[in-house]
Amino acid sequence: MVLVQIGQVGQVGLVGQAGQVGQAGQVAQVGLAPVESLARVVERVMFPTFKDAMVKKLGWSGDPRGAVYASSLKATIAKGSDLIELRVRGLKREDTASSLNATVEHLSHLHRAVAQPVIESLQSELKEISAEAREAGKVMGELERAARLQNQLAPRDQFSESMLYAQLFATNESRIRELRRRESQYREWISLTGKAVTAAFAEPMVSEAPVSPRKAQTLLLGALGGMFFGMVAVLFRHLRRPGSMEQTADGRLE
Repeated sequence: MVLVQIGQVGQVGLVGQAGQVGQAGQVAQVGLAPVESLARVVERVMFPTFKDAMVKKLGWSGDPRGAVYASSLKATIAKGSDLIELRVRGLKREDTASSLNATVEHLSHLHRAVAQPVIESLQSELKEISAEAREAGKVMGELERAARLQNQLAPRDQFSESMLYAQLFATNESRIRELRRRESQYREWISLTGKAVTAAFAEPMVSEAPVSPRKAQTLLLGALGGMFFGMVAVLFRHLRRPGSMEQTADGRLE
């Protein structure tokens, strides 16, 4: 048995001022979400195509080990947690441990492929935010030059123009701060998305007890089977013996 922690990806959403999705005054927020829901992971692992792919990956096609793996692999959501519990049986302890590790590795590979488009989307949005921030910086520079020129040419008692520039400065500065904050936030979540991959929560735990039938049970079943087939053979020979079911003149069967 092994517990698996599902990888996380950055997820952008719009949250209103009151903390409710879809309300007025929305702002972009980024958070982490599982790359695949726990229920979907369970469904994926239990699907025959996943098991077939794993049997081939393990090199157990046409091997009894592959049949044992495919028939025994089980995935469930660990009670009271956000972990997936994988269980599998093997003809040997080494088979069980290796197949569990290979299953986690394959699941991680699939989840990295799922997460890649999300990372690319976040990177694309980050480029747009960075471009907006650079453009806002250029506007701020133009405002500063215009304000200096106005101070040099216009009388100092033009209070209304000074107030206008002050408002423009404040608005643009606020916009730049928000863009830089979002830029930093996106960089952080892109980094976390690349690091929070699907992996085993701990080393696989393999039972010391053998999972294949015990020798005594095997011998007992073999003996019972031999007795059954022996009785069938005796009865068959008796029925085929010449004259075994013929009736004599006095009505007796011989």
